[in-house]
Amino acid sequence: MRILAALIALAGSAATAAAGSLTLTTEEAPPYSQQQADGIHGIAADGVAELMRRAGQPYRMTLRPWQRAYQEALTDRQTCVFATVRTPEREPHFKWVGPIAVMDWVLYALVARHLHLRTLDEARALTIGSYNADVRDSFLRARGFRVDSVWSNAHNPQRLANGRIDLWASDPYVAYPLIVAAGLAGKIEPVLTFQHSELYLACNRGVDDARIDRLNRLLQTMAHDGTLALITHRYAGRSH
Repeated sequence: MRILAALIALAGSAATAAAGSLTLTTEEAPPYSQQQADGIHGIAADGVAELMRRAGQPYRMTLRPWQRAYQEALTDRQTCVFATVRTPEREPHFKWVGPIAVMDWVLYALVARHLHLRTLDEARALTIGSYNADVRDSFLRARGFRVDSVWSNAHNPQRLANGRIDLWASDPYVAYPLIVAAGLAGKIEPVLTFQHSELYLACNRGVDDARIDRLNRLLQTMAHDGTLALITHRYAGRSH
């Protein structure tokens, strides 16, 4: 039985490889994905890389500005983008593998402003900073909030400090390194957690269903054997 199972697994890996390489696009968003000396690493990037290894799936991982990364996955066959929040608006445009990680949506403000929010509605009179094509940007705009976006999330801590925005929508893992890099540690604080979401590998509709199904099955194994939790733990301590 073990020999048969091994042969089946080997055949599956060979079939996956024969189907061709995947292009995996992502953004510079520590600790989910970031360029390091030996490649792209992070909570999401390491999880996806391990998933590809277990699947025997050839791939190429590239960093792009988020809007470009997302657009390439929409238009280019055999291309997937991560780490992508799965929303009703995005659902029909991709084939989904995940979740590969989780994320909290948090509003940040200057400590000196003494802003204390109990609900998201209390932020309606304030300008919220975001960045192009981010899921929080579209979420807030769709609900009538005043949103001011830029091309890179890294600009938002300084925009907050300069008073160009009142709040900044991000998440703890991403926000803390950006705050530190801007020299604003201790001057910016979280004031409201308003959403919790799961992150996915979103693949072009041209990726075949059998490959998507296989990746999802292997990802479930990674969740059950503790691999995803171990990867998250490896990076989480660096971001608080």
